[in-house]
Order: sequence, then C-alpha cells, then structure tokens
Amino acid sequence: MPVRSRLVASSVALMLALACLGPGLAAPPASPPSPAAGHTVVAYYLHGTQRCRTCLHIQGSAEKVLRASFAADLAAGRLAWRTADYDKPENEHFVKDFRLVSSSVVLVELDGDKVVRFKVLDKTWQYAHDQAEFDAYVERETAAFLKTAQPAKAALPAPPAQPGQPAAATGNAPRG
Repeated sequence: MPVRSRLVASSVALMLALACLGPGLAAPPASPPSPAAGHTVVAYYLHGTQRCRTCLHIQGSAEKVLRASFAADLAAGRLAWRTADYDKPENEHFVKDFRLVSSSVVLVELDGDKVVRFKVLDKTWQYAHDQAEFDAYVERETAAFLKTAQPAKAALPAPPAQPGQPAAATGNAPRG
C-alpha cells in the first residue's frame, strides 16, 4: 500500500477510534499551574501520536487519581500534571531522558528546570484493566515520591545592614 494511502487509512482509523471513545477522553488536557520556585514534582503522561483506547484510559485514570488524591499539592504548585506527545520533535528528548519504551506515567522532581530524579510508573500497563489496583498504585507511588521530594526553596532573607549602610529595601528598614 502506498505511503499516502496508509497515512490516510491511519488517520481515518484514529478519528473513528477517538469518536467512539467519546468527547471526554479525547479532550486536550487543561494547562497546569506554573510550578513554584524551587523543587516541584511533575506527573507526566508521555505518549506517542497514535494512541489506543488503553493509552487514553491510563491518561484519564492517572489524572483522575492525582486530581482527587493530591488536590492540595496541585493547587499549591508542589505537584503539576502535564501530558506530552513524545513523537513531536520538541518532546523527543523525553524518550531518552526517561528511558521510555512505551506511553508512560513518569514522576519527575525538578529544581527549577533541572531534573533532580524521576520514576517511571512501569506497572500502569499491568494494572490498566484493574481500576482499583491502578488507582492504588498511582496514589501510593505519587505519595511516596512527594514525601521524599525536597521542599521548595524559600526566599532568602535580605542580609542585615552593615553599620553606616542603609538597610535593604524589604519593608524592614529601621524607623528613626
């Protein structure tokens, strides 16, 4: 079959599959909050362009668990949820960075933009068709990862004024 015909057939098959899944599963993810300064944990769902029903189920289930079990961490910016298509040129690095062999949920601790450590949740495929086990696995692994993450760096206080020099402009200047 010529390449053009295969591309058209693949596109049609993908559109039909997405239409059958319903609008909720194929909807694009919401933008995550901006990460807080310092250490942040990002839960990624990294996937290819062509996605099966199980891929979409894993993404939706992982997001649901995170939003239900870690709402405070998400709201505080300590945890963020992101998805990325690793077939796109700007995201290809994820495959190498996290040694991916398939679509995966990956927990990543960042210090600013620098990866401190990561964990691929490699049992998500194993538990994909056992919702209770899947949910417990994602919740347990995320809680453990967050527990060992470094706290966000607090802003350092201004150094004390030296004799004969004005105090730093922090609102704590001496009153005279």
